[in-house]
Amino acid sequence: MSAWGIIFWACITDIYPLNIGSVLQVPKLREEEDMDMPIATGGVQHLRLTVTDVNRSREFYTSLLGFQVVGEFPPVVFLSNGSLALVLGPAPERPIIGDRFDPNRVGLDHLSFSVANRDALDRAMRLFDERGVSYGAIGEYPDFRIYVLPFRDPDNIQLEFTAPYSES
Repeated sequence: MSAWGIIFWACITDIYPLNIGSVLQVPKLREEEDMDMPIATGGVQHLRLTVTDVNRSREFYTSLLGFQVVGEFPPVVFLSNGSLALVLGPAPERPIIGDRFDPNRVGLDHLSFSVANRDALDRAMRLFDERGVSYGAIGEYPDFRIYVLPFRDPDNIQLEFTAPYSES
C-alpha cells in the first residue's frame, strides 16, 4: 500500500472503523472461472478532486456540505461525510495556472450527493443564495423517480443534490 493509502486508511478507520471482511464479500473463484467473471465492487471508497486552492475547497465542502476533516497530509486534506471519503489536493505534478474544471474534457462530469427529500433542495437553494453559490434550476425526472439540483464548487466542478421523487 502506498504512503497515501496508509495515511488515508488511518484517517478514515479512526473515525469510521470497518471490518473489511464483513463489508466486502469477494467470492472464491476457481482459476478457470477468473477470466469469465466480472470484478466484484462495492460502493465508492473515496473520491479525489484536484482543486486550485485546498483551503478554499475545504471551507466549501465542510461549511456548506457538512463534510468533516478526518486527516491532513499537506498539501492534501481528507474529508468524510460518513458515507463518502473525499480527498482534496492540488494537481499532483504540473498545475495549470488559471485552470478550471471543464466537463468537456475526459474525466469527471459531475458528482451527485443524495439528500432526504425535495424540501432539502429548497433549503439548499436558500443557503446557496446566502453564500453566493452558483446553481441551476431543480430538474424533475419522474421516469427516474428523482429531483436534481445542480450547483458548482469553487473550481467550477459540477455537483448535484439528488432527492427521491414524490408525486404529492
